[in-house]
Amino acid sequence: MVFKNKILSLLFLSTFLITMFCNICYADSSKEGYYNGSTYHNDYLGFYIQLPSDWQKVNNLQKQELDKKAADVYSGGDTNLKNQMTESINSALTLLNSTKYPLGAPNNISIIIAATNVENFPYLQNSNNHLEATKRFLLNTNMKIEIEKDIHEEEINGEKYASMTVNTKLGKLVIRQKIYSVIRQKYAVLCVLSYALPNQEQEVDTIFSSLHFNK
Repeated sequence: MVFKNKILSLLFLSTFLITMFCNICYADSSKEGYYNGSTYHNDYLGFYIQLPSDWQKVNNLQKQELDKKAADVYSGGDTNLKNQMTESINSALTLLNSTKYPLGAPNNISIIIAATNVENFPYLQNSNNHLEATKRFLLNTNMKIEIEKDIHEEEINGEKYASMTVNTKLGKLVIRQKIYSVIRQKYAVLCVLSYALPNQEQEVDTIFSSLHFNK
């Protein structure tokens, strides 16, 4: 059960990744956005992304349960770290949370987009700095984290992102995550693409390539 909880928790990293140094950095739920069929729109932040029509949307009850498991797993019994993660989870705004298969299925794929208001945190208003803070936080957790590709710039559909790729080892299983950061309207927007098998990389890349920001 603990091993399964770790796997599930990995799919929901971004609920606390983006606010590790922002204890009062709360997001506004009015910015949540909406779905039109399988396309997610966020008019405030000015973007949309097309998901496959058969993908699953994670509901609030599922998210709350997995958020709790994520804090338990990543804190490794460290009460202070767990409290920090719990506060981060509560302050971040998850905009999009979707998986290819139902939760608990093996070799699942997920995409999470979350946002946090960084208006009062000038250092984090730069996407490279924001992702650097995310990396430091990851490396200080109780998990076996490996940076496969360090922070670099990627341009997708005309938008420049700070990006990195990390691997988390759970026994013989490796969860791969591509993490993208961009700053829009004083919000740090973090996109996390998680997958277990190398041949799934093209699928997550195809989905992410459908993300378009308004100019």
